[in-house]
Amino acid sequence: LRTCAAPSYLAKRRTPVLITDLSDHACLIGTSPKWHFSVGGKDILFQPKGQWCCNNGVAILEAAIDGMGVCQLPDFYVAHALRLGTLVPLLDTYQAKDEPIWAVYPERRHLLPKVRWLVAALRSDLPRALSGV
Repeated sequence: LRTCAAPSYLAKRRTPVLITDLSDHACLIGTSPKWHFSVGGKDILFQPKGQWCCNNGVAILEAAIDGMGVCQLPDFYVAHALRLGTLVPLLDTYQAKDEPIWAVYPERRHLLPKVRWLVAALRSDLPRALSGV
């Protein structure tokens, strides 16, 4: 996960240096009620506050690019915007912890082979595909 904001947003606000500085910012809240960071092997939880909450990563990305606040999204959402400079990374000294991805399917003794194959393929290929962005 990457924590970032648009230059236009940061021009109006002080750039956060510490995780606690995020309390003074409008955070764009996604599906996770807490943002997880790690520094020096120590886990830090931050509960973002903001007036904007959405369960759609693309919508959060667009809101961040439009200068509405600070977001925390996976690399595959923000990589292009970071390259273009429409978003800038924040708090790079802290490692934002990845969120799990879930595959929900019925647990049955006689699971369809194509479902079993899909779950196995996701387990083996998805981590490599997401880290290669």
